[in-house]
Amino acid sequence: MNDILSSPFLQIMRMSIDIAIVWLIFYSIIRLMQINVRMIQIFKGVAIVIILKIISTVFALTTVEYLTTQFIQWGVLLIIIIFQPEIRSALEHLGRKSSFTRQQISKNEADSMIDQIVGAIDYMAKRRIGALITIEQQTSLHEFIAQASSVDALVTTPLLTTIFTPSTALHDGGMIIVGDRVAAAGAIYPTTTQEGLPQEMGTRHRAAIGISEISDSITILVSEETGEIALVRYGFIDKGMTSEQLKNKLRQQFKTKQREGQ
Repeated sequence: MNDILSSPFLQIMRMSIDIAIVWLIFYSIIRLMQINVRMIQIFKGVAIVIILKIISTVFALTTVEYLTTQFIQWGVLLIIIIFQPEIRSALEHLGRKSSFTRQQISKNEADSMIDQIVGAIDYMAKRRIGALITIEQQTSLHEFIAQASSVDALVTTPLLTTIFTPSTALHDGGMIIVGDRVAAAGAIYPTTTQEGLPQEMGTRHRAAIGISEISDSITILVSEETGEIALVRYGFIDKGMTSEQLKNKLRQQFKTKQREGQ
């Protein structure tokens, strides 16, 4: 039995499994950081503590070593408690694809959809009609779609402008697009916890940043106060865009997505 367990074949198998598990752990960590910007804060904090632990051990800094040791012992529990919403959201989204549609839209379909979206955004911006439109990417937005009002209709300029007309019931929430179809409207997003944002950024801006921090989605918004167009992704907001700039940016994003899907 020992001879079998110690055979070169099984040793290679064990080594391969060991490497595969380590690779999977690192891949999962990278994916978590990609789909949830706030998870980066956790890993930065952990990295700082580990560096302090190494320095305190090398230079015999007794007090620092004691504190870092205690933090490492209890840090996992503290991180789980403090960052529970971020960890839960990231783990829910890790590796999960959209359940609304399995088909990737073609370049022509993407271009047509972008034209319809930009047409609606331009119309609403000129009339200062507030809008919040999120385009799902790799990270599923199913939990937000499930809690919103189902639409399931092809993306068209008249549909988008109608939904965000102030007199309609769904104009205050977010619209979620999956593929080239409007999956839902009236969606409620978590607001960002970022500090130091300009005061002129209202609820829509904070909601747009919030959804971008927990997914890789693309969110477009129109300010009802100024008519300003903004694009938000990965927690970063690009304000003051023209309709033409928005169109170019969206086409660039979808070209990148199509290349990654090949």
